[in-house]
Amino acid sequence: MVDNQNVLYQALQDDLNATEGEDEEEKADNLNEKLKKDYDKEVTNGNSDLERVFLKKFKDYGISLYKASNNSMENWDKLKLPDNTPNPEVEHQPCN
Repeated sequence: MVDNQNVLYQALQDDLNATEGEDEEEKADNLNEKLKKDYDKEVTNGNSDLERVFLKKFKDYGISLYKASNNSMENWDKLKLPDNTPNPEVEHQPCN
């Protein structure tokens, strides 16, 4: 969920500006490749918690991640990482 589209836009623009590439498309491809490597590194290290990887990368991007807490998808949890924790575990906060 986008909580603040201005923050999201600025964070993505900052990423593009800091990435090598001839044009915006090449820069986006390079960013995607870096993100893939980050995910692959976590899996290689035995950690398959991709939610945590996503939250670590995008915690300051003005977005939130939610997950259904049951198969009927009637109940949802907001996923977040605690602040100032070296190896944080994903926290589930019920929404309803």
